[in-house]
Amino acid sequence: MKILFIGRSTYHFTYYESLINSLCIGGHEIEVIFDKQWSNNQSSQALDNFQRLGYENFKWRYFNWHPGKLRKCLLGIRELRSYSSYLRRHDQSEFYMNRWWSYLPNSIRPVVVTRWVQSALASRIFENLFAFLESIYPADKRALECIRSVNPDLLLVSPGNMRFGNEIDYVKAANFIGVPSVALVLSWDNLTTKGLFHVHPELLLCWNATHANEAITIHNISSDRVQQIGSLFFDKWFDIGSSKITRDAFCTRIGLDSTRPFFLYLGSSRNIAADETWVVEQIWNAMRNHPDPKVATAQILVRPHPANAKNYLRLGDLEGLVTWPKEGSLPESEESQVDFLNSILHSEAAMGINTSGMIDSIVLGRPCIAILVDRYKKTQDQATHFRHLFCSGAMNIAKGVKGCVPAMANLLSGNDTTFTRRKHFIETFVRPYGSTLTAGELGTLALEILNRQRKWDHLAKSIFEISIKNR
Repeated sequence: MKILFIGRSTYHFTYYESLINSLCIGGHEIEVIFDKQWSNNQSSQALDNFQRLGYENFKWRYFNWHPGKLRKCLLGIRELRSYSSYLRRHDQSEFYMNRWWSYLPNSIRPVVVTRWVQSALASRIFENLFAFLESIYPADKRALECIRSVNPDLLLVSPGNMRFGNEIDYVKAANFIGVPSVALVLSWDNLTTKGLFHVHPELLLCWNATHANEAITIHNISSDRVQQIGSLFFDKWFDIGSSKITRDAFCTRIGLDSTRPFFLYLGSSRNIAADETWVVEQIWNAMRNHPDPKVATAQILVRPHPANAKNYLRLGDLEGLVTWPKEGSLPESEESQVDFLNSILHSEAAMGINTSGMIDSIVLGRPCIAILVDRYKKTQDQATHFRHLFCSGAMNIAKGVKGCVPAMANLLSGNDTTFTRRKHFIETFVRPYGSTLTAGELGTLALEILNRQRKWDHLAKSIFEISIKNR
């Protein structure tokens, strides 16, 4: 099977590396093309490490996309259409609607916020108009030429629904040529906090039933074309091998006292929590003034988000508090994954405002404390994706710092109240087909079935389910 994969940025490679690896092991030929513009100044560590595996059936390159005036007009219409979808979603935080408004052309922003325009945009009439305009816009010539030159059996794209994206144009071109197209859901929040899929692929591979419902209700993708496979992004934590080092070695390396427990504070991105260092400071002060010696002497390891790390420099050298890595890091390279893994495994629990690192902690078997703060309400319990995690019961919920430290004390006393619900969360949200089947393997199986059937329907779904049972 020959596959053409269109990605947005080299930075995203770690999100679907599990599938690429499984396809390579299966002997399938894969060519990945990344958008040069979106890859500029982005990390390619995961991709670089993958190349060192030496798969002869894997290759990649960049593509430069220079949009003309007509295409810029199309992008504007697409962003307006995505914005209009937020107006119909009353369960989503206005934060994400306002963020998408900022992506609209400057010339129409003032008009869009008027009441009558918003009312019109929210109507199905305008949605049908947007869909019609998309349908009459021809497939992009460059995308057509690219697909024809590679001549793949299947086309894969990811994410396909982020602002000003080009991946969906390849889906339109593939649909026009007759090449089955597949979109991969990139992350836990991509179906609720990003744009629409303006052109529907033959198959959407998502994580779980929650994602499947969002694809159907928000993106209007037919249920026949949606398939759960689990999370490609979290596959890496189910086979950690020899990555775990001793607690003494880890603590010595980063400057913590190995004889004292520590909690891992996971920093959020700038758009989620801006400067959250005040939360860390208040937690640290409350711990030091706590009457229980176990709590008063516990430590905090702060792991900043790389896009929001500079704020933590002002914390300075507080006793029992270490910020590491100081510049922040995401677990994309092998080295950074090992660092992140040991940060979680040796901690008493992780805690934070709103970050996918909370799911990492749950997958790796550690408790996680969600600190609910009124200041961040719009990106916490008002946000659809966070609410799923919140309502799962897999996290310890703390209302502000006053609730956080008692939750920490409870965990230090050995009272882990969320163990069963964390296990259930993994079984439903991360690996709905069981812990022994990787999302990468299931994704490969789905693609192999699609390649044989040339379409994804009830029959393909049945073959998929039967194949899993026979494994």
